[in-house]
Amino acid sequence: MCVSWSHTEMNRFLVTTPGLSATRWLSFALASRPDIFVAHGKHSLESVVEGRFDNERSSGDASALALGNVMSDFYRCRPLEEVFETYRRLRPRARACGNVHSYTLGEVSDRFGPPARLEGIRIINVLRHPVTYIASHAAMVKTARDYQDLHDHYRRMFDEVLAECPELLLVECDDVNEFQAFAVSCYSAARFLADLRCEWAPGARMEDLTGDVDRLAWFCEYVTRLPYDREKLASYIETGPINRHRESRAGKQPQEVYESWQSWQRDVAELLLPGELLDRLTAAGYDVSMLCGKRQTAPASGRSDEPRAPACLADFVGLPLDEAPPPEAPVEVPVLVEAGYRGFNVVHYTGRFIAAAQSLGPVDLTQVDEAWLAERRADARAFVGETLGDVKRQIDQIAADEMASRLAQLQEQLSRLTDRQLGTESAVNEILTHSRLQAEKRPPLERISAAGWRVCRQVLSQLRKSASSVHAETSEAP
Repeated sequence: MCVSWSHTEMNRFLVTTPGLSATRWLSFALASRPDIFVAHGKHSLESVVEGRFDNERSSGDASALALGNVMSDFYRCRPLEEVFETYRRLRPRARACGNVHSYTLGEVSDRFGPPARLEGIRIINVLRHPVTYIASHAAMVKTARDYQDLHDHYRRMFDEVLAECPELLLVECDDVNEFQAFAVSCYSAARFLADLRCEWAPGARMEDLTGDVDRLAWFCEYVTRLPYDREKLASYIETGPINRHRESRAGKQPQEVYESWQSWQRDVAELLLPGELLDRLTAAGYDVSMLCGKRQTAPASGRSDEPRAPACLADFVGLPLDEAPPPEAPVEVPVLVEAGYRGFNVVHYTGRFIAAAQSLGPVDLTQVDEAWLAERRADARAFVGETLGDVKRQIDQIAADEMASRLAQLQEQLSRLTDRQLGTESAVNEILTHSRLQAEKRPPLERISAAGWRVCRQVLSQLRKSASSVHAETSEAP
């Protein structure tokens, strides 16, 4: 049910953005009028209207990373009308209310659209050049290592990146942590596309808002429908950014940042940023020619001045073009992705992930065929999947099944002792000790399916009851 709001009661607005687009700074600029209620991101609802801009500049990154998700459930679970109603209760005298960076435009469209249902709410999408966004995002990912929840979030994102683009495994780099941070950041930039496809909402470029007081004034007045003091807004521009990850890139142009990237970073960006995204950003007024693949002709540090051909295997493995195999007869080399995962080595080869049991000894995958793989799959000594996660799930399931089977066998042994009223406590202990020693010979079950854990818990519960029963019976025997 839609709630009707009069235009004079309280104007409503949403500033959507994927983040790292001066969103905290924009929130304070909007709140420079005391009769405006502005919430920012997933922070505490009154963190802007009760906060101080000068204090924020001294602790921007720490505050954003430590406290930036306290209201995640509030925005994820509530309809938009309830969100605005909460704002109204907090500041009933405000003339306009809204949030910055609490949603992306794609999310608004998916959850609250179609656009006709959003009539009366001023919505504007803030964009940023993908090169500087990636640089800031990568810096933030590295800073987030000190915050376990965020660190885990970005590790999961990296798993998604590899699942969608396994070719990344063939890109050379010297620092795995740098690689993960950069790949996750390119993946995040690729998600701009969902927002840019929502052509019903106007857009504004972050670079214009943070450097031009007239554009900033237009932005504030557009979303709130109220006039702003240009001198006060100019002071925000002169003071500069809040977060240090942005300040570290302040003044650097996208081309300059791009030229500082290493070869592997350019390859990763080319793999993960789709052509449609670059086309739409160009239409929005951004120069993204440096990201248009090996076709770009601008000289870059450490590269030839001559235009490069489209990406090929030689680019991924870091071989000079004149040493690469001819296109009509490419040679693919198996790449070890993970060794010793529960007794298996996982290799990427021919576009798939293949896990071979270490008990098989050295295996040359270039010499095996589908029949060999099928035979080993049948006895659970080899698995094949389209993604790394797919192969690991198959291994996990076998491990879970084996554990459940061993526990069931142990339960049966104890049950037979009870039925025959035979054995002593030492006999039960002998069976349990034997089972433990057998289990210790198996690879550790670090990850097991939820179904597997449920089976194990049920069997263990029954085992405890059986062991208690046998102990009671032997204790009471004459």
